[in-house]
Amino acid sequence: MSKTAFIGDSANDAAMFDQFTLTFGVANIRHCLATLPTLPKYITQQEGGFGFNEVAQRLLR
Repeated sequence: MSKTAFIGDSANDAAMFDQFTLTFGVANIRHCLATLPTLPKYITQQEGGFGFNEVAQRLLR
């Protein structure tokens, strides 16, 4: 079985958060949450590449 996840970090990622079931926002997305019509399911603790790494590590477990 294969799954697809989307990881975003800014307001222009809202459409993708709407299209995928498994979505992640890296921590720096918090500054624009109020403007997003669709939120990510999960938000990382860390920003930028560190947040991406956090998601990757979680998915690999």
